[in-house]
Amino acid sequence: MVFLFIKGLASVIGSLASGYYYDWMGYVDVISAIVLYLISAGITHQIFYFLGMVMMIKGIYSFGRSLIGI
Repeated sequence: MVFLFIKGLASVIGSLASGYYYDWMGYVDVISAIVLYLISAGITHQIFYFLGMVMMIKGIYSFGRSLIGI
């Protein structure tokens, strides 16, 4: 959770500093880290399932782009 938060925050800060405001993968990492914290604190919600699916789509997207070489 901590690594995911730091990774996402670094990505968002770096993209904002370079003028790119649509770093959706960084935002997804930060939101996922917050959700993981909430789950570890015993708080659950049905939207967490949807966010888990978004993380899986992000992983498939990143893997696909690495295979293509983009």
